[in-house]
Amino acid sequence: MKFTITIEVPDGATIAVSPSVPVYDPSPAGYVPPYADELIPLPPEVVPLLGDPAPFRAPQTRQAEVKSAMCPTHHEPWKLVPEGVSKKTGRPYSAFYACPVRGCDQRPAA
Repeated sequence: MKFTITIEVPDGATIAVSPSVPVYDPSPAGYVPPYADELIPLPPEVVPLLGDPAPFRAPQTRQAEVKSAMCPTHHEPWKLVPEGVSKKTGRPYSAFYACPVRGCDQRPAA
């Protein structure tokens, strides 16, 4: 690789050029770049190597899960109420989640 540099200097100016330094050439001796028709074409679409990748979960999904884990009115995390027997009716009930604020009737969406 060679470059030609043109420098304009005023009359009477002196220009000093240092001796040329060998330049590193990364190409091996006799290297000839390939012609365009010798290049391997890329596939038109991406080809998965190990089957289908796992589906991408957008951050909004995680944010929705976090929001659904809290009472929308009081912004408190749901409290697990263990299964038991109703004091009023004497009937058994299954465990469920509810807002921890007394008097709030909010429940998580099923």
